[in-house]
Amino acid sequence: MRLVSKHAQVGYQTPGERPGCRNCAHFEVTRHDSPVIAPRTACTLHDLEVTSGGICNSHKLQRKAGEAELAFLARQRNLLEHQAADLRDVVQAMKEQTQRARQSLAGFDGRTHAISRGRVVPQARERRA
Repeated sequence: MRLVSKHAQVGYQTPGERPGCRNCAHFEVTRHDSPVIAPRTACTLHDLEVTSGGICNSHKLQRKAGEAELAFLARQRNLLEHQAADLRDVVQAMKEQTQRARQSLAGFDGRTHAISRGRVVPQARERRA
């Protein structure tokens, strides 16, 4: 008898198929900033950190395989979209500041000026010319 058919005959379940926190409706992969440390997993029902193989009396087998990871990736995407929007706002503000600076410099007819005691005076090299 092949191993696959023997598994089916005895009702064997892989770790991903067995009931556990990883396939519970309350399981959540929480965000972290470290590329080295594994992501933290939490139970949203009991508000505590859990392991993927753990199980409690309130287990609710609802998640499909990979659904928790998809929820985590969706939250990460939303975070990145917000950060990108913030960066676009910063870039726009910098463009506006640059434009205002160029407009104020355009009034000097190509010469450079220094501000001394609140009034604009030509720089020394321009006075020599």
